[in-house]
Amino acid sequence: MTENSIASILTGKPNTESKVSKSFSRKSQVSSTASLKREPKQGWRSHGSHCLTYALDTKLTAPVKVAAFDLDDTLITTKSGYKFGCGSFDWKFKFDVPGIFTKLQAEDYTIVIFSNQASVVNAPDSKSLKILTTKIDDIIKHLEKPVIYYASTRKSRKDKSKHDLDLYTLFRKPNTGMFSQFLEDYQLTEEMLDRDNSFFVGDAAGRPGDFSDSDLKFAENLKLQFYSPEEYFPSMKHVTNEDG
Repeated sequence: MTENSIASILTGKPNTESKVSKSFSRKSQVSSTASLKREPKQGWRSHGSHCLTYALDTKLTAPVKVAAFDLDDTLITTKSGYKFGCGSFDWKFKFDVPGIFTKLQAEDYTIVIFSNQASVVNAPDSKSLKILTTKIDDIIKHLEKPVIYYASTRKSRKDKSKHDLDLYTLFRKPNTGMFSQFLEDYQLTEEMLDRDNSFFVGDAAGRPGDFSDSDLKFAENLKLQFYSPEEYFPSMKHVTNEDG
């Protein structure tokens, strides 16, 4: 894996985890995006110890409609019934995710998964990293077409990098570091996004019984329409509306 941290993040600090970091201004996004010379090749890439991505070798053209999703308890749950998966293959789709993704891709949506993975150490010899990448590879194998995946990860104790804590906070939802990395990786500016038709689906919605509101706040920070899994998957309401 290669390291390609965002230079504009290294000098910024977030106010709190529930607010958009001031480090990601439109100006810094556009300037850093313009510096890229080519799209990422398909496969796994690591941006420092704070961000992991499964990239697609594709060029996105405006207007870009983003269908963004959380992973755990949104797209998948465990086969075992335990809260946390027991290995790479203890997962199953919660809904007809392959069918829904195929429909979204036919509607020219770019599908991106954004997932907090604080238990995953982002280092070449990491067992937790191997479990996660094997799981995502297996999930992608069950889809008609591959999708883009981003995970906010944590560093190894051996990693003494100066900026790690700031980067970890910036990249963890509800902060928007993963989305800004997506913009940079695919050479996108704010003007190229179709925010009116983009959305985010996640289970951490701040409802009674939810462990957090981080998914809801992530969508709010990005000014994206938000759906809980229960709202979005059974009805596919907004796609039906677009179909007329």
